[in-house]
Amino acid sequence: MSLLNGNVCDGCTLSLVNYPVSTRRTPDNQRISTFQAASNKAEESFLKLPENEAQAVQGRLDVIAYASLAEINHFNQHRVGDFKIMMQNYLQQQITHYQNVS
Repeated sequence: MSLLNGNVCDGCTLSLVNYPVSTRRTPDNQRISTFQAASNKAEESFLKLPENEAQAVQGRLDVIAYASLAEINHFNQHRVGDFKIMMQNYLQQQITHYQNVS
């Protein structure tokens, strides 16, 4: 049970408690480490490939990198917006609760 009225803020409190856990599960870290591994492997392969093939591989690697970064940015924008709405609701419920108590 939360510190406030159980039916008023339990959802908000649970969301605030789970928010750090849910942000750790984002694809950011996994995608960045995957991209870094692919980039390192590509650099090693560049030495063995003819120049035109190396440029083609670099082009594909750039497309993957830009797409991944765009998706991460999009996800972060939604996450920030969701957190802002959640906090506004939580604070509004606290205000309402304390107005009713006093």
